[in-house]
Amino acid sequence: MTDEVGRTLRVSLIFGVLTIVSGLVIIFYKGGFGTVSKYIHIGLGVTFLMVIHEFFVMQTIWKRLRKVFVEGGDRALIPSLRIRLTISRGVHQLLWLTVLLLMLMQRAAETAF
Repeated sequence: MTDEVGRTLRVSLIFGVLTIVSGLVIIFYKGGFGTVSKYIHIGLGVTFLMVIHEFFVMQTIWKRLRKVFVEGGDRALIPSLRIRLTISRGVHQLLWLTVLLLMLMQRAAETAF
């Protein structure tokens, strides 16, 4: 189980970075930051926040939890680390929802004019 969760977090981090890179490519293809709407700017910022959150918060919690499972650390830490990881995943999903809503707002703004 520990390897599967670790692999899932790594893949998620890789795809977060790829999302940022593809977003930057599209922005510069369209003519740069000055030519895209505020929703794109906000969405890119939220995506950066997601990658930072995953790298510094979720990976840290997961490493501590994995250490308890693999190396036999203090098992009393498991409930609190599990709750922290669960809350952290919830925050991450909320950020994804924010990005998706910004995409919809961008699309609505394009079709309104």
